[in-house]
Amino acid sequence: MTRIRVFLADGDDIDLPGRAAALAARPMIDVVGTTSDGNVALARIAAEQPDLVVLDVRLAPMGGFEVARQIKLVAGAPVVVLMSHHVGELAQRAAAGAGADMMVAKAAMIDGVAALALRLAAGIPVR
Repeated sequence: MTRIRVFLADGDDIDLPGRAAALAARPMIDVVGTTSDGNVALARIAAEQPDLVVLDVRLAPMGGFEVARQIKLVAGAPVVVLMSHHVGELAQRAAAGAGADMMVAKAAMIDGVAALALRLAAGIPVR
């Protein structure tokens, strides 16, 4: 099976290394980059061309919703997962409106992304 290249953008500088390491420890996942800055995320995603992007909604200076919108403007865009501490109906609608393929709670992000990566590696479409 193919390994899935994941880019992680988390607005929490303290938790970012731990989340990246936890993702990298999962089967089928290669973490190809991390940042806590939305503008940097866009540039690095364009350069790294990951299969899957995980974005914190609270990135700065450009938030995760806007980064997702910008990513999805490009043909062949990667799968985009938005994450937040609070995932309610309003946040789910905002994520869908930004073009995100999935929204997860930060507490469930590792397991959710790992399951999604396994699906992608097996060739199972996200939508």
